[in-house]
Amino acid sequence: MTFATFADLKTNVRNAFNDREPPAFVYTLVTAELNTRLRVLQMETEVDLAVSGESTALPADFLEVRHVYLDQVPRVELDLISEFSKSSTYRSSGEPRAYTIINGFILLNPVPDGSYTVTMRYIAKLADLSADADTNAVLTTFPSLYLYSSLHQAAMWEGDGEAAAKYEQTFEMSLDKINKREQRARFSGGPLKSYAGVAP
Repeated sequence: MTFATFADLKTNVRNAFNDREPPAFVYTLVTAELNTRLRVLQMETEVDLAVSGESTALPADFLEVRHVYLDQVPRVELDLISEFSKSSTYRSSGEPRAYTIINGFILLNPVPDGSYTVTMRYIAKLADLSADADTNAVLTTFPSLYLYSSLHQAAMWEGDGEAAAKYEQTFEMSLDKINKREQRARFSGGPLKSYAGVAP
């Protein structure tokens, strides 16, 4: 099974429902569920943030942080710390060594003593599919997730509880398998490390 675009997904869903076209909100629900429950490499992206103060707004599509460092020579890795740890170790000026994520902002500690470039790798939200040509790396890499979530939501919309349960079970099995494989791939290189205020 391979999908290149949103049109391919819709065609397969229509085929399963005798050419009936589910409403657009079905696919919106699919995207929302994947954003909540899926965490794979294909959702990761990187951004450079120009910072000169304690707090900087996160990208609009931010879901979850993966890795943060100061982009300089030598590179300085920043540790994720809790809000409590930030308060107890707060320094008003210096080269940042740690960060906290709060309410859509990244907060640095110490507060930057100048201008820095912070590079952040993070999990980005999947955008809703709307145009037939729309696509993304999750759709093309894991088409079963989109298909069975779409079939589940479409069956719910039609009031077919039996079909909805069947498609939901298949989706759950696929999701669990993919998330577990991602975890194995992510942490297979060595033991996890603990940092101040952070548990692996």
